[in-house]
Amino acid sequence: MADDLYVNELSLLVLDTIKSTSRSSEMPWSTLARFTDPIACERAIQGVSGIEIYPTTKGSFDTEILKVRFDRLWMQRFHSSLPQVITCEHPADRQAISFLTEEKSPKLLYCGREVLPGEIVVSRREIMHKRFDANIRKGAMSLPKNELNSAFQANVAALI
Repeated sequence: MADDLYVNELSLLVLDTIKSTSRSSEMPWSTLARFTDPIACERAIQGVSGIEIYPTTKGSFDTEILKVRFDRLWMQRFHSSLPQVITCEHPADRQAISFLTEEKSPKLLYCGREVLPGEIVVSRREIMHKRFDANIRKGAMSLPKNELNSAFQANVAALI
């Protein structure tokens, strides 16, 4: 619960930073979707290319994605019922971060490294892979690369 609060506070600080520099007129939007087919789910994930989802056990594929999109800040929250391996690549002009959204989260491996609740993963540009257990709940945010450092610096200064 405390980790969720930290992530929410971080999200608000990033939003404040983005709002103060935003000049676009693109209308923000959000959507919640549920998928029973991995291929349809692959197409719905924003901000990645070449994504492939491989469930690692038999069973009913069920993934829910909540997407919130502002002009430059893109956020997603995922809940997946089956354990999976995912491979994808982030575009060169965006930088993504991801994190577990529950303190007692199932296991998540990012490029072979275990991610613990409270940790933030800064995604790399190359093809990456994630492996996670059943009933994972995770979140992700991305910004244009040239804005991410400014947002983090402003947020760290605000937290000190």
